[in-house]
Amino acid sequence: MDRFMKLRQCALIFSTTIVLFSSGCSIQKMAADGMAPVLTQTKDSFNQSKSPMAAREAAPGLLVTLDGILAASPDNEELLLLKAELSASFAFGFLQEEYLTLKRADKLRKAKPVLEWTNELFGNSRAAARRVLKNKDSSLFPVLDKGSPEEIKARLNKICDIEDVPAVCWLGFSWGAYINLNREDNSSVMKDIPRVKALMGWVLENDETYFNGGAHLFFALLNLSLGKSIGGRPDVGLTHLRSVDQITDGKMLMSKVIYCEYYLPQVQTPQGKVSPEERSRQAKKVWDEYLTTLKAIMDSTDDYPQFRLQNAVAKLKAEELYYRAEDVLFPPPGAEAPVRPGDEDEDYDEDDEDEEDDE
Repeated sequence: MDRFMKLRQCALIFSTTIVLFSSGCSIQKMAADGMAPVLTQTKDSFNQSKSPMAAREAAPGLLVTLDGILAASPDNEELLLLKAELSASFAFGFLQEEYLTLKRADKLRKAKPVLEWTNELFGNSRAAARRVLKNKDSSLFPVLDKGSPEEIKARLNKICDIEDVPAVCWLGFSWGAYINLNREDNSSVMKDIPRVKALMGWVLENDETYFNGGAHLFFALLNLSLGKSIGGRPDVGLTHLRSVDQITDGKMLMSKVIYCEYYLPQVQTPQGKVSPEERSRQAKKVWDEYLTTLKAIMDSTDDYPQFRLQNAVAKLKAEELYYRAEDVLFPPPGAEAPVRPGDEDEDYDEDDEDEEDDE
């Protein structure tokens, strides 16, 4: 009897779902709106995953599901913000690194579709965030598209408040990430950096703690990844990284990875006139700090649920940088770069055997 009742209940749930999503638009919209809290919980569970591989495999399906539900309620703010966050996070945390790894290995044929997918997701994130803000006040976008940074911030101050921080943040973050990823192949995208800085500067002024100091992380990457000749400032970037550490109580490992990848290479060579001995000491100091910091990240056993997936991804990135030390820094006299266990006897990359010429 119990089994019969359970079967009836399952059949009722299934038939109700079919009715809801095959009925009129208003019922579909009601059903879609009701899914928003469930998807938010799913996102939270996703971010607490311990396995980057599992998260990497699950994310595309989650995004497709979200798109299907959004089709029934295209102006649902909660769903749009979920799309903006998940699209940008997946592209930045997973696909971007896959593309850069393939590019470094000169596997350009394989890299191209990954780049296209990454750019598509950054565009999806930006479009979703724009829709949220447009539904509130469309007057922002003529200013955003053609106005000065000062005019953009003035308009944001007039029409937005702290509740709009997520939409503005994901709009700026996805736009900035797209620019950073494509600037080497398309320098024209650099003209939009002042507009992006205006958006993220507004986020910084209104809620610097949002998304674990996401605006600080943006400005850290901006100032550390751009050369000084085009506006980069390592000292400012380091200040923003320290702010991220303060906001997250030092529990988010990615800021330490960024410190090693982007900041330390810029300070390995002393500025000005220094003796060869001082130059050598500085080079060794930075080299040792780089390896020690990355090794500590790799060996970290701290488990913070709110940073679990981010930290798991950071550990993988730290390992990749640790064994690529000679590509990031120059080894000081007498130093030896770490060799990944198992690589000593490898004479070639088996993955390249069937690789076509990408030239």
